[in-house]
Amino acid sequence: MVNFKQDMAQLNKWFKDLERMKLSGIERNLYIDTKTLKQLLTPITVRSLDKCRGLLLQVARDRCVASLHEYQQRMRDLGEQPRSLRDFADYCDNVNKVQIRVGLTLTLILTLTLTLSP
Repeated sequence: MVNFKQDMAQLNKWFKDLERMKLSGIERNLYIDTKTLKQLLTPITVRSLDKCRGLLLQVARDRCVASLHEYQQRMRDLGEQPRSLRDFADYCDNVNKVQIRVGLTLTLILTLTLTLSP
């Protein structure tokens, strides 16, 4: 996640730098025409940003699917009625693990929401 954030920030910086780039200018005795350079580099940064966004969405989708399967399994485990004292002890352990996991997940979601919000 950190790599995506750093990569996206760098690509956004490059894109903004290209947007601010002058199309032409004179530097001492040299006339500089950057129109062609800007035309070549802008699509590259746009494609790169789009690719990063797509990869980020894919990673998020994969994590959501994995979390969904995990929670469905936990719900099946919690839905079973214990038949013996040993089963009840295992059931209580499962309940505690799920409560801890849900608390950590909610904390992570809150942290990511606060971090990624503008």
